[in-house]
Amino acid sequence: MLATELKRLLQQFPHIKSEYERLQNTGYTPTDILIRSTAIWDGEDLDTAEVMMENDEGKRLLITVSQGYFNDISVKEVQPRKPGIHHNLMLNDALIHYKRFNKSLFRGYNMNEVDEFLDTVMKDYTYLEHVLVKENDILKKEIEQLRGRQMWQRK
Repeated sequence: MLATELKRLLQQFPHIKSEYERLQNTGYTPTDILIRSTAIWDGEDLDTAEVMMENDEGKRLLITVSQGYFNDISVKEVQPRKPGIHHNLMLNDALIHYKRFNKSLFRGYNMNEVDEFLDTVMKDYTYLEHVLVKENDILKKEIEQLRGRQMWQRK
């Protein structure tokens, strides 16, 4: 699936190719791709893509590319994953808490609503990160212990 999204990304956003290849040649591999299109006003669209790349040391970079109403490409370092977080989770409570949105020129978001929503998401992620993931790890260990006892009793 990631290979399909990568192919689509490089076709739809050809100007990202050199930056992507430069990072790939320095040991980064893509871990997630998000492509979206937003209608700004009649007849004007803004297409954006985000590519998360990570190297073997856990360093993460986010490439953001936009085309349409304006064209832009940026590369930002993202906090490394916290140890103990599930490998499929891209966010953690700190990333959500410190996320800042740029002000938009046209029809911008209500910043209070965005902040309230992010507070809710952060609370959910904090619970997920600090309670559910740890609880799941404990349950997995208990299952392995029980399976070990069953194997021992069968012999």
